[in-house]
Amino acid sequence: MRFRWLLIAVCSAVLVGGGAYAGMRWLGGAPEHDAVELAPADSAFYVNAFLDPSMDQKLALRSLLAQLPRYDAPAKASEAITSLLDEGLRPAGLDFEDDVRPWMGDQLAAFVAAYPGGEAENPSFAILVATRDPDAALDAVSAVVTHSGRKLSQRSYRDVDYQVDSAEDAAAGVVGNFVVAGNEDGFRAAVDASTGESLAGSARFRRATARLTKDRLALFYYDAGAALESLQRAPGLGPLAATPLGGPGILREPGGAVLFARSDALVVEASATVPEGSAGPAVAAFAEAPGPVASLPADSWAAFGVPRLGEALRGALEGIGGAGMGDADFLKQ
Repeated sequence: MRFRWLLIAVCSAVLVGGGAYAGMRWLGGAPEHDAVELAPADSAFYVNAFLDPSMDQKLALRSLLAQLPRYDAPAKASEAITSLLDEGLRPAGLDFEDDVRPWMGDQLAAFVAAYPGGEAENPSFAILVATRDPDAALDAVSAVVTHSGRKLSQRSYRDVDYQVDSAEDAAAGVVGNFVVAGNEDGFRAAVDASTGESLAGSARFRRATARLTKDRLALFYYDAGAALESLQRAPGLGPLAATPLGGPGILREPGGAVLFARSDALVVEASATVPEGSAGPAVAAFAEAPGPVASLPADSWAAFGVPRLGEALRGALEGIGGAGMGDADFLKQ
């Protein structure tokens, strides 16, 4: 059941969000990836959903929808997800078809930057929505805030104007071709990234995502090292990151994943940097053999298997011990 709703959500997001672009990329390849240029280079987490994927991806999604009796046509799936969106927008007097879809672009992304420490209460974060009509997009954002009775103030940062809801530490404005909404530190981080160092130029990001499939529906990236450093600076969480788990090894390396469609499946493809001497090679070794999965029924829609489990666990414990934590210490935690 969860798989079915995941499929409906993915298909509907593309068919509804990217519907305005139908016909613009009938024969094109992988989608453009511009949002990453607004994410800070030290982002701990980053995700991007491509609402106007290639025609190959669209056709694969249509084939998948055809296998769901209740949502076997794109129109039915779009109608279902639009109805849900309208329920959330209705309190602010907005309608998805009239007030959101006309300006919505082909990418929906978000980032969480490393926690800076000091006086900052939270790490900077923001949602990035590609737009073809920035003014209409900001009107929609303002309508949601003002409907709650709160007031917006106007500010400027590096010649970029934006709106601030001080009561909620929320800010929104237009940076390039994107509406950026998040906390104020997050908005300013996006402005800085647009003219300086961004995740697009990060060697760690390129290393984690270079070999992933380019024709995709979504991309996810995490930087474990940046996240652990954030924990060290966060109030009350420093001792956790100071344990051997926060030491060198695979736990400090970046990784990435993509979601793409085939005519018979939604596929998650992931990659991670595995340093020498860590637990990673020992854990990954078992994946070289198909193990019990190969003998499962051919029409299975989900399957999981772990061959050579004992060997993998022994290798993992040895790798963790090499990173500074003994087997006994690990088992206690």
